[in-house]
Amino acid sequence: MIEYEALPYIPYFIEKLFLKNKNYILNFDDNIWSNYENKLLLRNKLDSLVENASGVIVANSFLEEKVSKLNNNIIKIPTVIDIDDYENNNIIKFDKFTLVWIGSPSTYKYITSHSHIFKKLSKIIDYKLVIIASKDLIDEAIVGVNMDFYDWSTKNEVKILKKSHIGIMPLDADTFAQGKSSFKIIQYMAAGLPTIASSIGENCNVLENNKTGFLVDDEESWIDSIQKLYDDKKMYDDFAMKAKSNAYEYSIQKYFKEFNLFINKTFKEKN
Repeated sequence: MIEYEALPYIPYFIEKLFLKNKNYILNFDDNIWSNYENKLLLRNKLDSLVENASGVIVANSFLEEKVSKLNNNIIKIPTVIDIDDYENNNIIKFDKFTLVWIGSPSTYKYITSHSHIFKKLSKIIDYKLVIIASKDLIDEAIVGVNMDFYDWSTKNEVKILKKSHIGIMPLDADTFAQGKSSFKIIQYMAAGLPTIASSIGENCNVLENNKTGFLVDDEESWIDSIQKLYDDKKMYDDFAMKAKSNAYEYSIQKYFKEFNLFINKTFKEKN
């Protein structure tokens, strides 16, 4: 099993030697094709890897459509959570109404590109924005917004999510975002959080609009959606309950058997 590629940023003809006489399955949960768009020696690398793979696992519809043109042994399995990790219901919420974002320093750019929304929101409601990624990002904090930064770890991830009130997943309309999986939304659902997310790519398939959260596309809809959940406790509780119940649909508990069957079938046919 190979996550994306065995040798990142190395041309295919070299990786081909490394993989010679090996059966391999590729696993894609993000559109990393965008990394190589402007690199002549790498532009077709991923296509070649996919064409010669024994099988491919993709995590979203965008990748499924892309990969199906290159390989006919594919399966769509979302990036899954273990729902057992989220079963502690004794965690008390933060005192202040909290929006939470979990991610990596490289995708924090989607927070800063929406900074005008968080600044305007700070003048309307009393809230805190929690970032689970790296404490070092405090140097890129949004001026005028009450923010807390945490280093990501498996130990504190679930606790901080469950202490928060709303999960957010802002994106920009770039090629990477179009093929990005919505694992953040899945994590938020498992933690029992309504989600506000940009109406881009896989977000539109994972988030049930007006049921587990809101899909938004501009400053007005971002602020209006957050205000609704801030002001209406019944709506908030209904969304949170529905989100929690939907989490099973994106869990290892649901997909473990299907995943194993695909792996075993693929390698059995190649041997």
